[in-house]
Amino acid sequence: MTRISKDPDERRTEIINAAERLFNEKGFGNTAVSDIVKSIGVAQGTFYYYFKSKDDVFSAIAENFLNDYLEDFTLMVNNEKLNAIEKLGIAFDKGIELLENNEGVMFYLHTKENIELHEKVERKFIEYITPYVAKIARQGVEEGLFDMEYPEEVITFLMMGSHFLGDVNIYLEDRGTYIRRMQAVLFVARRVLGIDSETMTNFADKYIDKFIKLLP
Repeated sequence: MTRISKDPDERRTEIINAAERLFNEKGFGNTAVSDIVKSIGVAQGTFYYYFKSKDDVFSAIAENFLNDYLEDFTLMVNNEKLNAIEKLGIAFDKGIELLENNEGVMFYLHTKENIELHEKVERKFIEYITPYVAKIARQGVEEGLFDMEYPEEVITFLMMGSHFLGDVNIYLEDRGTYIRRMQAVLFVARRVLGIDSETMTNFADKYIDKFIKLLP
């Protein structure tokens, strides 16, 4: 059978997509490089031409879905038809959707053995997204929905706390502690953003159960 020659970028993307699908179906640990190349009908040497290891292709997968999320997030933030609360809701919806659709990838990312890559992805996420969340906060102040000062600094504090202190399997392993910290983050957020208690309660009731269901 004649082997089909593909453009290098196309072949690299094909390997990434195949790996992502298998990681989500079988889990990272249960997927071998041989499984990846077999699924797309190429030699194992082709994989190593583009990637040094499974960890290397995993890094590319994490980079891709993070970039896709950030692109959608930016479009949402700049949508002038939405108020600040609506934008925060969409941000949470997209975050939950990302977790649900990439369960295998996310599980591997949130393990102590992979803490270096986890922190790299988290740092990029926080550095990129904080100015946009701060923009939502400033909009909320203008709309009278928030009552706060120092939006950039406050949002950075909230982002750092919620991401780095709330990761199950890395920074804590107890489910009850995770839930209590999540509730504490929402309490702090309500106070520092100056959101009225009814709005925050409605917001929390909608999302806290969804996040709990995603716990391993």
